[in-house]
Amino acid sequence: MTELQTHDRKKLAAQAESAGVTTSYWDLEGQLQEVGRESLAIVLSALGASGLAGRGELSADEDVLRPVRVTRRADLPETIEARLDGAGAVEVRWTLELETEDGGAMRDYGTAALDTRGTFCIACSWIPPIGYHRLELVVETGNRRWHGEQKWVVVPDGCWPAEESLVGDRSFGIMAQLYSLRSDHNWGFGDLGDVTELCRRAAAIGADFVALSPLHTLMLRGGEASPYAPSSRIFGNALAIHVDAVPEFETCTETTTWLERDEVKLRLEQLRAADRVDYEAVARMKMQVLRRLHRAFIRANRGHDTRRARAYALYRREHSPQLDAFAVFQTLFDLFFELDGTTDWRDWPPEYRNANHAAVRAFAAKHSELIDFQRFLQFELDRQLMLAQAAARAAGLRIGLVHDLAFGSNAGGFDTWAHPELFAGGVELGCPPDPLGPDGQAWGLPPLHPKRLEDDGFDMWIRVLRSAMAHCGGLRVDHVLGLARQFWVPHGSPGREGTYVQVPEGALLGILALESHRARVLVIGEDLGTAPEGMDKLLAKWRILSTRLVPFARDHDGAFPPPGHHDQRALLLATTHDLPTLAAWWRGEDLALRRRLDLLNDEGLAQGQVARRDEIKALVERLLAEGLLPGGVAPTQQTFIEAVHAYMARTPARLVGVWLDDAASERQPANLPGVAPDKFRPWRRRLRASIQAIFRDPIALATLRAAARERT
Repeated sequence: MTELQTHDRKKLAAQAESAGVTTSYWDLEGQLQEVGRESLAIVLSALGASGLAGRGELSADEDVLRPVRVTRRADLPETIEARLDGAGAVEVRWTLELETEDGGAMRDYGTAALDTRGTFCIACSWIPPIGYHRLELVVETGNRRWHGEQKWVVVPDGCWPAEESLVGDRSFGIMAQLYSLRSDHNWGFGDLGDVTELCRRAAAIGADFVALSPLHTLMLRGGEASPYAPSSRIFGNALAIHVDAVPEFETCTETTTWLERDEVKLRLEQLRAADRVDYEAVARMKMQVLRRLHRAFIRANRGHDTRRARAYALYRREHSPQLDAFAVFQTLFDLFFELDGTTDWRDWPPEYRNANHAAVRAFAAKHSELIDFQRFLQFELDRQLMLAQAAARAAGLRIGLVHDLAFGSNAGGFDTWAHPELFAGGVELGCPPDPLGPDGQAWGLPPLHPKRLEDDGFDMWIRVLRSAMAHCGGLRVDHVLGLARQFWVPHGSPGREGTYVQVPEGALLGILALESHRARVLVIGEDLGTAPEGMDKLLAKWRILSTRLVPFARDHDGAFPPPGHHDQRALLLATTHDLPTLAAWWRGEDLALRRRLDLLNDEGLAQGQVARRDEIKALVERLLAEGLLPGGVAPTQQTFIEAVHAYMARTPARLVGVWLDDAASERQPANLPGVAPDKFRPWRRRLRASIQAIFRDPIALATLRAAARERT
């Protein structure tokens, strides 16, 4: 390395340290990875000159007070720091006023001496209630006057405690991919009618929760179907609406007449019978009916003082102006797709790329009924979700629904269109190399810029959380590691070329805790992967349950531990949506699939098969030791799956999740991380049997009851 290159590297390293960007990190294998100069430069550029990665420091362009401060109530009282640029005075007079969220007011005043940086501290003795408050500071010296405002968020010590939702120490539930649910009534995509049915049947065998894949708005067009790359994390997926349960359905003869057509019946039968979800076909059919039902809703409620009209008006008031912007975006998205197949707002004509442009407002005025239809879909989806959670609790599920919060938003979707200023450009979220992705992963999701998110008062984060926690008893936070640090990858590069960026973990986790208390929702963090040091303690501090997997629980000597050695503060699973089902794992079919897709060569396949035999042998030995498998008889696939779930249920883990896929002995994966869509199209495989058939099947019931037997 030349002297100039060494100088550039040192300069980049200094900038990276100031911005909260790592220049090296330890991978899962314990190897130190140095981040390349080009990657560092791109990530630093994405953060910008003032990007302090939310570490809590004051920047030169901040006025008197930082825009937002998040404080655990246990840490009060605390010192408030202010900064005056160019004050040039030794002593100042200050007046501080606090307006609490509930309308209370407090006031204090005094004098203070500035330090050499132009900062001073106020020893605040107030202990305001938990909530979102407003601070106002006025500072005077000589003939000069400064004014600053701050959102002060006082948060609880941790998230809503699991013991508040559960009478006993331990619980089990069912994990399900919403889209994969099959029934006699749905239209080829699982809906909230299916969810209600699943909850009732789960409660009948003693379960306490049903956990679903994310309900966020999907892109739907152009083949993108991942619930973890949604158009919006604030609004929901209208495909989940149970058409027959829309109140207007019973009286809308236009709808019932259309559904009686032979060609419509045939198409619905085809969608219901399909092995894979055809998202666009389902959307076309469903929207034709829902548009008719929207017209019926207008006829019955617009201009009338009906209960449904009042509920719709209230929903609009509570969710606008975001709801209005979303409805406009969805209408524009459909229009441009129909015109030229565009599936990304960044390819729209320039005037429509700006949510605040006059052309967008003119479009909204011209197409008010189409836009109202999109609002109606969200209103009805919210209503049905509320009823599903109520039905779950009434059936006996102590937690009820557990929702899933995706880690990021699609670059071409609503969230980035409505708030482009909040997202960092030129980079995408991802993860470093690991066994699932030896070259690392880049997910195509633009990260929220830490400093801009803070400058916005974390309003985006608050909206995302409130949406995710609506009508449920638990929330799974995907890749919760990203609330402590995020792995940013230069756009278009492999994941191995990324690096970690610090984020305002105290603020993000504190607001998560506050919103979980308000919604009375327990929080589960998906903390699998390359975790920063101390992550377990951080999650425990904020009362967030971890996620643990049985196959990853082997000791250093390769043995599986007794049940009592598992973590109590966790959701314990046998697999995830990114891993093979138990049946496929037992048979080694996941390895064979990776070989067919050229993700493994012959040598890699052979090595994988040997390692798998060792894993299965070690787990079977533990199950035999626990008396969960009969001695002297070779286990079958089914006895193995039952024994694994009984083993899980014996652990002290607070929650145990049984995948419906495993109960139904499914063998095809839901997703293959890091695999190009031309090789494998994820998030489409449906369950082979309906919910009703699964709960009548002795084999499926045996798996579910194996968990129930040890937990209830």
